Amino acid sequence: MTDAPKPKTLRSPGHRLAAAPEWLETLRRAGLSEASGFDAALRSAREQPAGRGPQRIVDLPGAAAPLRLRECRRGGALRGLLPNRFASPRRFERELALWLGLRARGAPLPVPVGAFARRRGLLWECHLGTLDRSTSPDGLAWLQTSPTRARREAVAAALGDALRRFHDAGALHGDLHLRNILVEPAASGLRCLFVDLASARATRGPSARERVRDALRLERSLAKQGFRAVLDVRLRARFLSAYCRGDRRLRAALRAAAPKRELRFVRHRLAWRLARLRARSVLAATLFLALGCARIELAGRAPDGRLEVSRSSVPPRPWIANPLGHSLAAHFPVGRSARAASRAPGRDGSRPGP
Repeated sequence: MTDAPKPKTLRSPGHRLAAAPEWLETLRRAGLSEASGFDAALRSAREQPAGRGPQRIVDLPGAAAPLRLRECRRGGALRGLLPNRFASPRRFERELALWLGLRARGAPLPVPVGAFARRRGLLWECHLGTLDRSTSPDGLAWLQTSPTRARREAVAAALGDALRRFHDAGALHGDLHLRNILVEPAASGLRCLFVDLASARATRGPSARERVRDALRLERSLAKQGFRAVLDVRLRARFLSAYCRGDRRLRAALRAAAPKRELRFVRHRLAWRLARLRARSVLAATLFLALGCARIELAGRAPDGRLEVSRSSVPPRPWIANPLGHSLAAHFPVGRSARAASRAPGRDGSRPGP
């Protein structure tokens, strides 16, 4: 197995750079090893919408292609609270090291350049940089071009071959969806590359169940984007043939593990529908409460715009009844009513003392 190159790390006040060894000097000449130079590059970069957040294109002096910076963003519960802030940049330095190792072992990945971390207060803002492949659309953009049947079959075979090489390199992707796949022309027709290894993990040898689970993530992505009907029996066969490469034992193991994974896919699809229904219910309840509050606000305003509360809108005092059915509230008033009753004149016109 090929020895993977280890990233080189440069630290400066408020900034940290972990770079592939062959790109360290190029990044240093571009000023990306210092906080001020990196901030200037971000301000002058060209933005492109992609995935969870925009990506930035930065020109590198002497490089064959510009640098594509992907801002690292959170998922899950903290996505809305801290979308692009992290306690430490070590996670993305490990991702760069994994990227370098997998590519050295033949995994189909773009050329990794470096991981950049910029301190923002007590937390870090992180970016991962690769060489830009502007002529390679992601899987979603490629499907939106309505490719022909022959091109879909070619991509299915290329994707099966690419995923087999990725697994054989010793890793599971963990977040395989349409936006994390690049489709580009090659000498043999078309080929596929994978990006975004934030959820990837190294393994000595993925089991058949793990391989199927990784592949079904892509099928769930097709269903989410409304393209599951494209994946018919023939495209599945092309993908499986390219992945197995004539290995009958692997094909049998994948088929044996597929039914359990298919049940998991059904559970995921049901969870998506329930989540959508819950989101619609919350939205409807919020609108109902907002309209109710607005009606109360309008009903309680006087013609001159002041708020007023009519006595008819105040709920009556609850009755306190004794077993004989007489009201005790008249004999034992409470609160402001008690004070008013204590100051009321008696039958002879006299008032109680203070």
